[in-house]
Amino acid sequence: MFADPIWTERLVRSTGAADANHLVADLKRHHKADGVLLVIHANKAAASYNLTFYAGVHPVYAAERIVCFSRYPDQTPICAASYAHEILHAFGAGELYFPFDRTDERAKRARQLFPNDIMFRVDRNLDALNIGPWTAYRIGWTDHLDADLRALEDNG
Repeated sequence: MFADPIWTERLVRSTGAADANHLVADLKRHHKADGVLLVIHANKAAASYNLTFYAGVHPVYAAERIVCFSRYPDQTPICAASYAHEILHAFGAGELYFPFDRTDERAKRARQLFPNDIMFRVDRNLDALNIGPWTAYRIGWTDHLDADLRALEDNG
C-alpha cells in the first residue's frame, strides 16, 4: 500500500520541470491560479492514493498530487468514483473506513451513517454514491458539523 512517493518527483522531473513544487509554482503564476493539483494516471494495476501535504510531511511533497492507476490490484479497470475519491482528499476529505485506526469503532459508525458516501466506498455506478455531511464539512461545502459527527474527526 505504501509505495515510495519519490517516483512521482522523478516523473515530474522527466517533463523538464525542476521538481513538483517548482512546476506547481510556475503553473500558479502562469495561469494566475490559487492552487494546482497534480493528477498522475499510471497504466498499471495498483491501489490509487493521494499525497496531501500537512504538518510532518517532507516539504518536497508540498505540491499535492494524486496517483490513480488504470486497474485495481485485482486487475479490474478503475472506476470514475476512484478518481473522485482521491481528488476529494486534496480538498480535505478523509477516509470514512479509517484504515489506520487500531479499532473499527469509527468505521462501524461511518458504515451505519454514510454507507454510500464516496469517502466510505467506491462503486462503478457513480450515481449510487453521495457526499454526506461529514465529507461536505471536510471539503468546505458547509462550515457546520453536527456534534454527534465530531467523533469521526481524528482529534475525537
